[in-house]
Amino acid sequence: MSLNNSPSLQDFSPIESDQKPQSKKSIWIVIAVLFVMVVGLALFNFMRSESSAVLRGAGSIGGRVVDMQGNALEQAEVFLGNGSPSTWTDINGKFLLENATAGEHVLVAGYEGIGVEHTVTVTAGRLVDAGTIVIDVAELSKQE
Repeated sequence: MSLNNSPSLQDFSPIESDQKPQSKKSIWIVIAVLFVMVVGLALFNFMRSESSAVLRGAGSIGGRVVDMQGNALEQAEVFLGNGSPSTWTDINGKFLLENATAGEHVLVAGYEGIGVEHTVTVTAGRLVDAGTIVIDVAELSKQE
């Protein structure tokens, strides 16, 4: 195609009102939505951090629940005396109770209706080792 046969700018019609390019308002909306998403993700990550736990005055409690022979008790419930927060032990009898308010608490470990209380002091932003909590499962046969 030669330049002589090419169309000129006059051959193109102007853009009609319903065919306007994307407005600046739409671009700002997209930017605002992305900004809110980034800030939300940053806050979410901060709330899961150790710094956030210190500011909230919360800590964690970890330990292990076993029977009298030292066998791990899987699925024993562990909770603070007020019932919240709570968690369950894993296959090794280990537990991690997060978001416990700082201060002295009664930690309860229960297994099939038998419970044991253990006093712990939670420090904000720290993991407290509650040690090994022993539950006498022989009491189960006495209850039946």
